[in-house]
Amino acid sequence: TQDQISHWLSSPPGLTVSNITPVRLVGGEDAVLCSATFPDEGRNSMFGAALARPKIEQAVRINEVGYKFQIVDLDEDGISEIITELTGSGQGTMMGYKYILHLAEDEAIVLRKQEIFDNSGCCEIAGCRDVCKSTDVEWLFTKTPGEGPGLSETVVNKVGKTIFTTQKNFMLTNGQFLEINQKSNSGQ
Repeated sequence: TQDQISHWLSSPPGLTVSNITPVRLVGGEDAVLCSATFPDEGRNSMFGAALARPKIEQAVRINEVGYKFQIVDLDEDGISEIITELTGSGQGTMMGYKYILHLAEDEAIVLRKQEIFDNSGCCEIAGCRDVCKSTDVEWLFTKTPGEGPGLSETVVNKVGKTIFTTQKNFMLTNGQFLEINQKSNSGQ
């Protein structure tokens, strides 16, 4: 429950917990992952996630998991994959990472990580000298009969009005995304 998780976190005043979601850790332990607001943290780190482990009656903040996350079992092995992003912002710029990861006890195991960036809040306007730039990633999960779960990753880089895309395909094998092939293009 929310109260029990807050207690295990030795909750600071104002801590809130929501989106309590079952997750299975590497090794098979059942736990819960939840969105948490840590009001004593700075504005770029006050929203995060906590992992509660009822088996050992403990909860910890997981720094690699953002406030918003999705839990799936891509390869149907009973171990949860967590899809999330962490970002920070300031002065019209946002930067961070998107992750796909496993949790092993209190540790995150990164399966895939991709940088994201956007300076559209401060580019090509008075007082800002930067050219507008952004990097985003789109993940599409696939399942190929006989081959298992896959990931199609498209990275979109924009510099000014020029858009560059890179597409990579991966297979999830033994807890790792292994690259299959890569395609790149650029356009106006």
